[in-house]
Parts: sequence; structure tokens; C-alpha cells
Amino acid sequence: MIVGIKTTNRKINDIVDTPFLGGLFIFVMIFIPAVLTSFLLQALVPAFQNNKGFTKALIFALPAWNLLFWFLRLKLYILFIPAWLLLGGIAVVKGYPIFEGEKPGKVLPSDERSVWKNLYQKTEYDEQRITLQGYIKIINWLPTNHQHACHLVNEKGNFLLRFAIKEKNKNAVNIRKKDNNEMDEANSFFLDNDGNEIPLNKKVSLTFDIIYDKTKSGAYIPLTHEDSKFNPDFKNLAKPGDQYYFFVTKNIRIDKIK
Repeated sequence: MIVGIKTTNRKINDIVDTPFLGGLFIFVMIFIPAVLTSFLLQALVPAFQNNKGFTKALIFALPAWNLLFWFLRLKLYILFIPAWLLLGGIAVVKGYPIFEGEKPGKVLPSDERSVWKNLYQKTEYDEQRITLQGYIKIINWLPTNHQHACHLVNEKGNFLLRFAIKEKNKNAVNIRKKDNNEMDEANSFFLDNDGNEIPLNKKVSLTFDIIYDKTKSGAYIPLTHEDSKFNPDFKNLAKPGDQYYFFVTKNIRIDKIK
């Protein structure tokens, strides 16, 4: 059997001894309550309201739930290994990269001409992690929203890329409001990969996964200078007939430049 149970409770033993249904019953006891608890935490706790948040809750809930059974003298096994011990080991392996934070990326030149040539006119960095340096400008802040549209710009204020940033505990932004419900920029700050505060006017390293638009067959979709989707922020660099590629950024990491 893949799963097993040891208990002095006769009713539970009778269920367990039932072919097929017994194994299903043990499987449900091992996993379902912890999974439902993780969904509940994801729904109620803002810090858990994403896929990684659910995983964080689950890697604690699974071994903790099964360890609780051992204290209640009901011992659950997977592959003849105590469920709490096996799932706890998996949680450590799975949880380390999650709690470690987002990984750094390859540092690329951060002037607008290089960004236009390296990222917009090419696709060689597709699905890779890269790093640019610059200043984050929040361009669409709403008091009731928890995700904001931003630009990364260089020292001259020239556009480099668009991305979205959330309000959370790290790799994010913490926005304070004035009494009139406007942004209090002097007391707002970004949060780096360790949760440390960075003033909004400081230069940072921004690392992200870059994902280019592709067709279902995996072919890249070239756009042209005349295309209605053309990014007007590069109007001084792009020439008529130039092709470029649209991309999105994911898994943002923010680091203070030392």
C-alpha cells in the first residue's frame, strides 16, 4: 500500500480494512484538511493571495496536520514513512527557494538605446531573468488598488520598460496616504528582496523574467513602427519600418544599489 495507518480506534481500522475505500480514506485524512486550510488562508490573508502564497501555506499545513495526528495517537504513513516526516522533508526542499526570494538575473545595459536594441528588437532573452538599473516611477496609482502600473526610467527620465508592482511585504511598494487620500510620496517606499525600505526617489536594480508574445505554435509576433501597439516611449529611437516584440515581466525582484 502507498498509504497506511496505525491506530487503536476500531471504527477507523474497520474503514481502513475496506478494499480501495480504506486507502482512499487514509489519503483524504493526510491531504484534504491541509489543502482546504491552505485555500482558506489564501482567501483570507493578503500575503497568501497568489500561487506562491498558497504553496507557502501548504508546506506548513501538510506536515503540521499530520504531526497533530501522531500526538493524537493516530499514525499516518506514506510509503511506510511517517506522513509528517515525509511531508516535512518535502516542505523544506520546496520551501527553501520560495522563502529565499526571487533570484538575481543577468545585468544588461540600462540606457534607452541599449534596452530598445537588446529587449525590444530581439528575443534572445525570452523566458530568462535579466536585471536593469533605474528609477521606478508609479504612473497609475489608485487609493483602492493594490497593484500599480510603473515605468522604469534612467537618470534622464527616459523610458526603459513597463511593469506592474504590488503592495506586499517585499519586492513591492508600501504606499502611505495623506489625509486627502493622495499618495504621501515622502513617507512611501519600495521594499527590496529582503523587505528593506528604499525611498521612492532612489535608483534600484530591477530583476524580472521576460516573456515575449508568441503564437500557439511558439512563433514570435513582430510588430512595426506603424503598428497601433507601438510603444510611443521609444518614438525618438524607432524608425519607420523597424520591427519590435512585445513582452511582459514576471517575478519582480528589487535590490538597492550599494
